[in-house]
Amino acid sequence: MQATVLVAFLFGGFESALAPMSEAKDPRRDAAFALFATLIGCGAIYLSIQWVVTAVLGSSASTQRPLAEVARIAMGDHGGAIVALSAMVSIYGYLGAKLLGMPRVTFALAQQGDLPRIFSSVSLKFQTPWFSILLYALVIWILASIGSFAWNVTLSVISRLFYYGAVCLAVIVLRRRDGPANFRLPGGWLLPMLGIAVCAVLATQADLRQSKIVGLTVLAAILHWAWLKQADRAKQLSR
Repeated sequence: MQATVLVAFLFGGFESALAPMSEAKDPRRDAAFALFATLIGCGAIYLSIQWVVTAVLGSSASTQRPLAEVARIAMGDHGGAIVALSAMVSIYGYLGAKLLGMPRVTFALAQQGDLPRIFSSVSLKFQTPWFSILLYALVIWILASIGSFAWNVTLSVISRLFYYGAVCLAVIVLRRRDGPANFRLPGGWLLPMLGIAVCAVLATQADLRQSKIVGLTVLAAILHWAWLKQADRAKQLSR
């Protein structure tokens, strides 16, 4: 189960593609197809890699660098260097996609009044949310500096499990309140409830004994929620 928590990191991140959808030409048509195609493609690639590693090293092999070891066996000493370079290119692409998508979340929240207006500041030259991008990059740099890769992966997975579960819960609430959606899977509440259960089980398997970041994040989220409720109450009174 603890290994499955890390696997959740590999299959996560697809939601980042939805963040800049307000800048897409036809998100209603393209988003669902792109998400399913990406998940299926990634699943096939990961399965192929796992099959090759197991076939070359054997199921009982124990190594911290399985891909580099397979490359060394297949291509000699230069194989490990090729894998290391490929990993750097992969991480660069990952961070590039995140820098494109995730600052749009704080930008949108600021536009609708859920964050201070400075988060919605847009560059006059490039028309990009410069403050949200810089703040996101700074936070990522700090987390990368103070923690290991496994530590940051665990934080990422826990945060994803939280909002994956929240989205599953929102499906139930919105379907009951607003009726059928344009894109609707069969099964009624079964799939959302199953998603909530999986998120809850995986969250209990994460090792957070050395991390205070999650606690601080939860505290910040509670304070932010209280601030929004107070601001909403003040608007209602002013009317």
